[in-house]
Amino acid sequence: MTSARHRRCDAVPEAVWTAVVIAHIFDSVRYIAEVVREIA
Repeated sequence: MTSARHRRCDAVPEAVWTAVVIAHIFDSVRYIAEVVREIA
């Protein structure tokens, strides 16, 4: 069970994980910008 999960994770290209991380960063930046605009 664990080995199958690891195999599936290894099969996922690093580019996909990078895209997910970048998307999260963009969402965080957008959220912070909105909060700053409300405070300012």
